[in-house]
Amino acid sequence: MKKTMKNDSCLTVSRRAAIIRQDAEENYGTLLTLGESMRRAYQVEELIDRMRWDNADFCLQRTDGTCLSITGTLTEYEHYFGRPYYENPSNRFLPYYDVHCRKWLTCRVAGIVFGSSVKKKLISWIK
Repeated sequence: MKKTMKNDSCLTVSRRAAIIRQDAEENYGTLLTLGESMRRAYQVEELIDRMRWDNADFCLQRTDGTCLSITGTLTEYEHYFGRPYYENPSNRFLPYYDVHCRKWLTCRVAGIVFGSSVKKKLISWIK
């Protein structure tokens, strides 16, 4: 049973990685390596898991290059939409409830920025 779930998880992440890689090239003009797109796909999975139970802080890069710091959640998804949130790895967009704006928004999965690049982009955006 565990082996099947693990294989399903790997398949989900690899599908999401392919979508991230394609979307990043089309909309952001960046060519990601396979390793980088897989790393981002795993991080998106972790972000979704955190957002299901609590607020999560993350950064988004817009197509014009600016970055936004966001606090989002998926805890009230079922209350608002009448069904639980099911993630589809082939979906290019991620819905989230913006805690500060107090409304539901979507973002491109390829635009979510992680790691040290977040600090660099936010510092350049603040300057």
